[in-house]
Amino acid sequence: MESDYWLQLHKDVVTRFTAVIELLEEATASALHWSPDDSDSEASLRHLRRRRQSVVDLELRMPIVAPMKAGKSTIINAIVGYDLLPARSEAMTTLPTRIELVDGLTEPELTIAREDALLFSSLIEELAVQVENHFSMLADKLSHLEELLEDLRARKLGPIEECYRGHSRVLTVLILLNDLVRLSGMLLPTADILGQISDAPTLRTPYWRRPELGTAETTGRLSLIDTPGPDETGTAVRLTGAVRTQLENCHVVLILLDYTAMGREADEKIKNLTDPVVEQIGRGKLYAVVNKVDQRRPGDRDTEGVQRFVRVDLGLVENSEDRRIFETKGRLGLVAAKALAALDREGERLVIADDHAARQFVWEQYEDDEDRNDALRTWSHEQLRRRAARKWDESGLPQLLQHGISRVRAEAVPILIGSALNQLDAVLKSLIEVARLRMQGAAADAKRIQDELEALKKETRLLERLRSDMPQPKQLSKEIQGRLNAHIARLRVAGDHVLSALDVGETRSASSDTGVFGWLGRRIHLARESVGDAISGKKHRSPGVLEFGTRAEADLHINLLTGAVMEPLRAALEQGRDEIAGAVAEIATKVVAAEDRKARPIIERASRRLSTAFDVTLTVPELDIAYHDIEVPAAGPQEQVYTVKKTRNVEKKVREWKYWLRLIPRKRITSEEYQVEESVFLVSQERVKRELSMSFSSQIDQIAQELGEYVVGELSAQLMAYYDGLDAFLGRYHASLKQALEDAGQSDVQQQEMHAKLMAVITAAEEHLIAIASFQRQLKAGK
Repeated sequence: MESDYWLQLHKDVVTRFTAVIELLEEATASALHWSPDDSDSEASLRHLRRRRQSVVDLELRMPIVAPMKAGKSTIINAIVGYDLLPARSEAMTTLPTRIELVDGLTEPELTIAREDALLFSSLIEELAVQVENHFSMLADKLSHLEELLEDLRARKLGPIEECYRGHSRVLTVLILLNDLVRLSGMLLPTADILGQISDAPTLRTPYWRRPELGTAETTGRLSLIDTPGPDETGTAVRLTGAVRTQLENCHVVLILLDYTAMGREADEKIKNLTDPVVEQIGRGKLYAVVNKVDQRRPGDRDTEGVQRFVRVDLGLVENSEDRRIFETKGRLGLVAAKALAALDREGERLVIADDHAARQFVWEQYEDDEDRNDALRTWSHEQLRRRAARKWDESGLPQLLQHGISRVRAEAVPILIGSALNQLDAVLKSLIEVARLRMQGAAADAKRIQDELEALKKETRLLERLRSDMPQPKQLSKEIQGRLNAHIARLRVAGDHVLSALDVGETRSASSDTGVFGWLGRRIHLARESVGDAISGKKHRSPGVLEFGTRAEADLHINLLTGAVMEPLRAALEQGRDEIAGAVAEIATKVVAAEDRKARPIIERASRRLSTAFDVTLTVPELDIAYHDIEVPAAGPQEQVYTVKKTRNVEKKVREWKYWLRLIPRKRITSEEYQVEESVFLVSQERVKRELSMSFSSQIDQIAQELGEYVVGELSAQLMAYYDGLDAFLGRYHASLKQALEDAGQSDVQQQEMHAKLMAVITAAEEHLIAIASFQRQLKAGK
């Protein structure tokens, strides 16, 4: 279809969106509780106005979802051409941030909704009290937040403003907001700050484009959503909720995977978050980026292997015309983009040896300091530009920008139109429901309305009792832990069988059937052989204890021992973790099903009563709960060192009286013991086994901790959301009946006026729905 087709459709949809908002404003003025989630009508209107503006501006929202430390901030920084987002060794992002790439802007600016600025300002006061009361403990545990803790205790932090400009101020505030959210998750676990935020802060920024693309016209405006990783212990429940909220309002999704950690449990959490959204927006709007491929080593998964893995794992299907899987070297792309941007900005004024971006790029090119200094001294501007351009192309980011992000922007109109039409359809259907109920209620006698109100009150009270009886976190934790004890015990036994390969004198072959995780038998057999090879021919201090002359030799032997058992040990842990995760998912499903069996009849009964009493059709909400998996980190070995005594021969002078020249001393060789600074290094198989066992055990304990902090917390939060949805269903119709009762008490003229208003609302809403259905057909035809 020609672009004029889309532009005309876009214009028509914006006009319709504006008319729907005007209708909803009239409905709000008439006290109609039209919001599908029973939120405040004004808040829902503000949200719709923002969505309308995004359609007007052709603003596409693309969340970038990734495990922690996958390089998400690095990729975003490389796209914009400078260090925009904060980064450090600890996880940084806890607050979703919308990043708008804006042409013509000279410096970044951060805007925060007024209600959110007030929320953060009050949060500072609450945290200051907590920090003052627990400063020593927090300072020990959170050394990387020491400056923030000091500022909170000293009451140095002022209120949060609604707008910040300039790179330095923006970066400082972003770090502060993210750390406040992280700290609130630890000190105010029930506050749910992320759940109270009305919208993600917006970071508008200039961005760098290759000169040949600098004047290219682009359709629409792309907003990248920097989201928290869903695999952070402690704040995981809140973070996944925040990410889910951003995904619900997105148009396209970009999943970023870490090449060095592909297939780990964090990837499963990503899929659990994105799969429901992808089902709504379509798998064709899902893009995948595999970062850090510059760490690929001989024998690692090649490009074809990466493509195959991602296609299977994420269910992507692509061909040469439909590229949606990309490999990137984020760090390389970032330093190259910064160097090119500095050259574009400074021109001939740029002094390579003094410019931070140029120095950083050169530093990445060479490992030897002499080579680095030589390049800084001798490179010309042209050499720097040529090399940086080549590395930028090599980073894979141009391919992502050209075939991914540019394509998304080119498809902005149909994507935004489809999203807007779906939202308007849901809102209008909810509006018609409550308007009809109120109109039919007003036509009934007051007693009938009172009877239905009382019935609704009873159902609401019953629902509240069910909510109060809902399994609490401690109860869930106890139930889950109790039912998983057998799995955990089985996992411990499996670990013991694997580690038996390190038992002194037990390096012979073992039966392939261990009785626990029988499929581990062959792995344990090979581990025993490897341990036997490792200790063969070595110097034994005592049974199971080997002596080495240097630390390097001892470390190498420890690596051989641990390497022999690490593969089966990890296999046992992964199998056990999968079994435990499966058991937890089964328990979670049963808990949800039990609550649904108790609560859904209340809703269906209320719906039938209202439908029968007032001849309206009420939609019973479909509410479900998503379960998210758990992840366990890897362990590491330890060593032990001893100092030894030695004997040496020494020459001494002695006088022997029997010797005829007894007055002349003679030299004689004697032996003596002495201590030297030289050390020997002893490696005990038993100690290595004990350390590995402790590490394995700590990982099992970590599973239990994750059950408490993540699974139980997530399940509890989702159960609360389930009941909130049911409350919203009853609350919406309860409010409508109360309004109908008030209408019934008014004069005939007033009732006629209200009836006319409601009829007008219903008629207008139905007309809008007809138009929306027509737009949806045009949208489908245009694709």
